[in-house]
Amino acid sequence: MYYGNMNVGGSTLQWDWSQGSGGIPDTFQVEVGTTPGGTEIGTTAVIYPATSITLSTLLTTPGRYYVRVFARNTGEDSADTNEIDFQAVKPPIFAALSP
Repeated sequence: MYYGNMNVGGSTLQWDWSQGSGGIPDTFQVEVGTTPGGTEIGTTAVIYPATSITLSTLLTTPGRYYVRVFARNTGEDSADTNEIDFQAVKPPIFAALSP
């Protein structure tokens, strides 16, 4: 799986990715945390064939956030994408994206 564009503006963080070379997934799972590998902010499913998510309601306070996505189908998960972190400067403005 390949992560693509991350766009920040106003109250949203838009993240697009493309499907990897494996089989067709049922969903893409997006995990959000405040520590590397964390999921305490939330995990949400994006139903295939959609390959993007807009994060706005999950990111409500200033701080560093970490996000990653993986594909899921019956009985198995793909490897996670590289984790992407960014700094929320003040709600709802975000800065310092880093892949």
